[in-house]
Amino acid sequence: MRRTMQLYALLEENAKTQLPDQEITGLTDDSRKVKPGMLFACIRGEHFDGHTEPHYHFICTECGKVEDIFMEELQINKIAQDHFDGIIKGHQTYYYGICPKCNKKD
Repeated sequence: MRRTMQLYALLEENAKTQLPDQEITGLTDDSRKVKPGMLFACIRGEHFDGHTEPHYHFICTECGKVEDIFMEELQINKIAQDHFDGIIKGHQTYYYGICPKCNKKD
């Protein structure tokens, strides 16, 4: 059985777009691997990507690219918990700015 036929049938019945028809050359759920012609599938959940270990995200305000930042985990949950009577289970931190590629354009 060819999975591509199942994908095309799913898209044909459910995809709504104003984009012109074009050939799909691949499929990925990892935004870092997207190439022209590929379809990017977003999977609903807590993560932008498959990285489940603690990390942060940088979002380029010029091109919209999202990059992972791996660094020591901030102790913000503990700090916030010291100022809050409820139970804090997590947080989301996003860094915004200009990525290296867009920064070189100037």
